[in-house]
Amino acid sequence: MALDATVKGTSANSYSTQADATTYFGDRLGVATWTSASSGDKDSSLVMATRFLDQMMWKGERTTTTQALSYPRQFLPDPDATAVYWGQQLRLRTDYFDSDAIPNRMKFSVYELAFRLLSDNELLGDPSLKQFKGVDISGVLAIQIDKAGLTRVIDRNILNFISPLLRSGDAHAVPLKR
Repeated sequence: MALDATVKGTSANSYSTQADATTYFGDRLGVATWTSASSGDKDSSLVMATRFLDQMMWKGERTTTTQALSYPRQFLPDPDATAVYWGQQLRLRTDYFDSDAIPNRMKFSVYELAFRLLSDNELLGDPSLKQFKGVDISGVLAIQIDKAGLTRVIDRNILNFISPLLRSGDAHAVPLKR
């Protein structure tokens, strides 16, 4: 598998290149896992992080019908813009992300998730049994939950980057009439 970070590419499988990720990690603490990983593992982690994040529901629309990935997007509001506007759900705003580029927020989340995937092999395994400390079925049923047993794939750091870009679950709900 070759990493393809072509913006709007029909066979793209990553939002970023390994070189860009290495530049990002040059300014971050605790990156021994990234620097010691092989080139192949770095590419694979970037591809897997992109695949994981690409499954989410994003605001805006894909810029072309042929692009393989969800980004770049058009009509994606920039949460860091300084413009004052009314009617956030309307397309009357001018502070959108560039529809020909991947936003830094998305790239940073890919780098952080790729780093987590390289750092914790447990994230790749089946989490179904990790959540239980013990299960006893001799009586009716007794389950002991291990709250620390399930690690979050998307941690708070990654969520802080992407949460303004995510579409909420009820964004396209049909309003009820009474």
